[in-house]
Amino acid sequence: MPDFSLTYPQFTPWSAFCGGSLIAASALLFLVVAGKRVGISGLISAGLLSSLRLQPLDPLATSFLSAFLVAALAAPSIFNPPPPPLLLPPTAYVLSGLLVGFGTRLGNGCTSGHGVCGLSRLSKRGAVAVITFMSVGVVIASFLGAHPHPFFRVAPPPPPASSDALDLPIPPAFWTPSVLLLAVFLLLYRLGQKTSFHPCLHLAALFSGALFALGLALSGMSQSLKVLDFLFLRFPGWDPSLVIVLGAAVGLLTPFSLYILSHQAVAYGDPTVKIYTPGKGPLATSQSEKVDWRLLVGEAIFGAGWGITGICPGPALVLLAQGHRKVALLFWPMYVGGYLLEEALERVLTRRKEDAGKKE
Repeated sequence: MPDFSLTYPQFTPWSAFCGGSLIAASALLFLVVAGKRVGISGLISAGLLSSLRLQPLDPLATSFLSAFLVAALAAPSIFNPPPPPLLLPPTAYVLSGLLVGFGTRLGNGCTSGHGVCGLSRLSKRGAVAVITFMSVGVVIASFLGAHPHPFFRVAPPPPPASSDALDLPIPPAFWTPSVLLLAVFLLLYRLGQKTSFHPCLHLAALFSGALFALGLALSGMSQSLKVLDFLFLRFPGWDPSLVIVLGAAVGLLTPFSLYILSHQAVAYGDPTVKIYTPGKGPLATSQSEKVDWRLLVGEAIFGAGWGITGICPGPALVLLAQGHRKVALLFWPMYVGGYLLEEALERVLTRRKEDAGKKE
């Protein structure tokens, strides 16, 4: 039986704390200026996937994602280069992408929206989501770590000469211009829309996106092996760095979120809308605390996908920008497919429910 032991990277508390702090700063900036939560899966849907639905892209999401991609591309030059990616079989990325995409759409969020932003405003729904996907992720990662299967785990890395071509990074000469062109396209698309333009609003979205990407890279969240070192519970060898990432992000963001909640602050982008006022605005809480089967099942599915590869939407974007072939060619197509599949199933079920109501 192959030995799948997670031994790298080691516990990195300072990088984890600083990365979590950058994530908190990003979320706070986006909240105060735009009046929106930083939910990466939602921003991807609004800023990229809307084009597949033949719908207009969300202006702030495009600004956020364009800066996110550029910052993620530059992160290895700013910080220490990340370790080589964990060598997992293609089937692991395919199944993980499908489950993560389907689960985040069904559960309406992932580690950023439910975890960082949800916990920081003391959301019951966010707490339930985090407990659900974290528990399932730990179970899946621990089981696969202790009982490796060829579909999901491989033996220790082979010599470089025999490495799988998909495990090699995409050449920077091709990938760097591609990521930059995508970022420029998103910005030009936004500037070309015939809508009012608030420079400060979009500048804040740009800074927020860049800070979030740098926070993920610095904290180690974009290193799938480090994430699996956290999810795979065993002693010795367990890496608690991600506890510090989440603790720093939530701990620093919570007092500001609660202050905004208690004072019903207004968003810069729309001063007529009060952030967190029940029934109004982008962060309305009248319905957001509902814990139903969609949340539980969706986050369990997401947690299963996360436990297979240690990749969720935010880190997947970082790895995409840095040219990780298996993430770009396997994880992301399946993520998009899973996300849109859940949307299609929801439309079918809604239509059937409406038809049944008419017959009655």
